[in-house]
Amino acid sequence: MWIFYKLLSKIYIFFGIFSYLQIFIIPGLIFLERFKYKSNIFSTLIYLITISFIFNYLLIFALNTVSLNLRIIFYLIFLSELIYIFFNYKNFKNFLNEIKKKTKQQIKNNSYAKR
Repeated sequence: MWIFYKLLSKIYIFFGIFSYLQIFIIPGLIFLERFKYKSNIFSTLIYLITISFIFNYLLIFALNTVSLNLRIIFYLIFLSELIYIFFNYKNFKNFLNEIKKKTKQQIKNNSYAKR
């Protein structure tokens, strides 16, 4: 019985981490990558979290409106987002590298401007 509780607690932690990724990051990341938004990391994080919140709100609102707020639907949506990221891994990697380059360039430009 003790092993069951230990395994169950690890499953809760696993799903907890992924639920926070779903709430804060994944929908916004897909949206920003899809529309090729390029900026520094700070504004990207702000947009990423905001878009994720708006997407999740609209999704919950739409599913509740048609009475489809079932757990399996949320799992399927999350799974489809992960599959999309998996198959477009190169695009996401390039997108994140461009954001990193842009941030480094802006930091470098700001440090020279202060001299």
